Amino acid sequence: MKLFRFLLTLTGIAACFAASAANPALIRWTTLGNGVDGEGKAQYVQRFEISGDIDFNKFCFNQFARGMRPVEDVVSLREIVPGYYEVDFSRLQPKDGKITVDIATRGNMQAICYAPDGVHKVMADGSPAPVEYVTGSIIEFPAQWSTAKSNWMPKAEKIFARNEELRNISPTYNASAPYNLLPTFKQVKLTGGKFKKKAGSAPKIEFKANAALGDTLRISVTKGKIKAESGNKELASERAKRLAVHLAPFAQVEEAEIFDYPDYQYRGIMIDVARNFLTIGEMKRLVDEMARYGMNVLHFHLVDDEAWRLEIPGLPELTDLGSRRGYTNDETEYLAQIFCGDGNPDNLSNTSNGYYTREQFIDFLKYANSKGVAILPEIEAPGHARAAIKAMQKRARGGDDSYLLSELVGDTSKYTSAQAFHDNVMNPALPGPYKFMGKVADEVVKMYAEAGAPLLAIHIGGDEVPRGSWSGSPAAQKLMADQKMTHQKELHAYFVEKIAEVMRPVKISGWSEIAVGHSDAYDAAVAPSVYSVNCWHGTSDKPESEVRQALKRGYPVILSNVDRLYLDQWYTSHPMERGLTWGGIVDEYRTLSSTADKFSKPYDTDKGSIIGISGQLWGETLRSAAGMQNLVFPKMLGLAERAWNADATLSEPEYTAIISEVEIPHWIERGITFHVPQPGIRLNDEGLAEINAPYNKIGEIRYTLDGSDPTPSSPLYTSPLKLADNQQLRAVYFINTIPSVTTIFNY
Repeated sequence: MKLFRFLLTLTGIAACFAASAANPALIRWTTLGNGVDGEGKAQYVQRFEISGDIDFNKFCFNQFARGMRPVEDVVSLREIVPGYYEVDFSRLQPKDGKITVDIATRGNMQAICYAPDGVHKVMADGSPAPVEYVTGSIIEFPAQWSTAKSNWMPKAEKIFARNEELRNISPTYNASAPYNLLPTFKQVKLTGGKFKKKAGSAPKIEFKANAALGDTLRISVTKGKIKAESGNKELASERAKRLAVHLAPFAQVEEAEIFDYPDYQYRGIMIDVARNFLTIGEMKRLVDEMARYGMNVLHFHLVDDEAWRLEIPGLPELTDLGSRRGYTNDETEYLAQIFCGDGNPDNLSNTSNGYYTREQFIDFLKYANSKGVAILPEIEAPGHARAAIKAMQKRARGGDDSYLLSELVGDTSKYTSAQAFHDNVMNPALPGPYKFMGKVADEVVKMYAEAGAPLLAIHIGGDEVPRGSWSGSPAAQKLMADQKMTHQKELHAYFVEKIAEVMRPVKISGWSEIAVGHSDAYDAAVAPSVYSVNCWHGTSDKPESEVRQALKRGYPVILSNVDRLYLDQWYTSHPMERGLTWGGIVDEYRTLSSTADKFSKPYDTDKGSIIGISGQLWGETLRSAAGMQNLVFPKMLGLAERAWNADATLSEPEYTAIISEVEIPHWIERGITFHVPQPGIRLNDEGLAEINAPYNKIGEIRYTLDGSDPTPSSPLYTSPLKLADNQQLRAVYFINTIPSVTTIFNY
């Protein structure tokens, strides 16, 4: 009998575990819509609905820092660090097997990337554990995409008209013609000859080095061969290889002489892997595509407040602590979780954790160099340095305080950074920052030397130092008094000038803050050590614009303006589009339209010059390589065209046709994710609903009439539809199963 009871008990336990496995805890998030609070200020309510086996009474989530408060007094909310919150719902009672937590949040929910992420549970013993998390749609009802004053949802009729414009291409234009490539050639002269070849075979390539040509290319296509001559072998080889592949399908090819060169010396993309990590393999794929489109600099944002991603021999704390994020209340062993994760600092299956070993980085440098792409590393200072600051505090606890980047005691400075941190700035009055930056620079130089790759400069950031960063620092106040400084900006300038000295003979690069608003003496000391300055504020040709000021004061400028060249901004104002919203809409046409005349032109009296153009992809919203690719492609094509040809070339319909007929098939073949534009809807003269897309020859449109979002199995649109009164039509454009956002039309 005892044995029977024991077996029965085991069976019961197993059944419980089976039930638990079959019904795990689930947290579903949605928003109840945008509204106002009791004071008339913008507010929306976030709802976390907890179901399944609820074996916990606390959960955490990440979200861009905003004012929040639980709707019910029995729920408590705690900010662990800005952007990371813990909710205690232990006093809430389940209803119908579910627990509902509502949190009133300041502002409006405008886009899906502002929804919570990094949701995990906290067990009774204080340990984190994963939980199934589902983000609901924010286009279920109008209050989710609008307010009394604003409506972000793009109008279906306007999208239809825009799509028609993009489809309106000349009947004589052939996007797949033999010499139509992006970026476009400067000059193609058909010589009158023709040659036949086997369709599907690519012409052979011959390269002739000619140092006198520099980056200029002379390419001849004749007698079944492509002959390329240039002083830049990698650039010429990639361009010729691209042409050969493009010519492969043709059975007969017209012979031609091509004269070509890039307008900008620096043709770059900046990618931020500090906020969310991407592997070396994923970065190599990006370099492949950069080389395809004539881009030659990858500005690699390796460190920031949220993480340190590069192994530095001798300073293991940088990656031991700085590359790991999870559930913590003291950050002594790893950083608090930001953006995403499951509370586990050692889980490498998400983008929260990870770093590049020295060997991996050297391998990457070699690979990029073989493709003609230089890697420009960024080591942020003095701001955006929280990960480094915390790591060097750990080192000090281990006995070496010589690398301390901030004062451990006595500093009463109060400030809030752009990302809402209060402890992310190095202190220029301490010796630690200079020893630290020198050590890091020495190790980086060794890696480049071992790889045999060019080190253009070390980008030091230098941007967004918040007001009041050193106002309560005894050391900083003493230094300012000794140096007769009256403003924080002078202390910032002092830091940059000393870092430039530490880095020599390696040059430095930085954001516009290192070049604008300083003294003549500072410019004279620093400008000769600067390789490049990224001017990132909104486009302006006014005398006080940062581009104008940087040029006037003698700095080499990289056009990097947020309103044209920040690839992390959303494609449209549709609430389900990925991307941030603060810089405005930046799509593939915005980058294409970024011609030289849109920026401040250099004057003859300027000491500096515009040496390049760069697209920036900040990583806050990235959660995968596919997410990165969605924001890069096709935006990078407009950027590449402008980097190669500073002035206008293609019309928008021509550009659209090349994207759809030439580039998208290439991305599909390579397994690259890309952004799919949404369809448009209008009523025609017969009162029927017509749906269109901007691409002529690819993809399919699916629709629904019941208020749900279309899927690949929804009805296929083939002809105009008759709608009933008050009926809602929703449509999605699919290309190779990749969906657009949903277009909504109410009849």
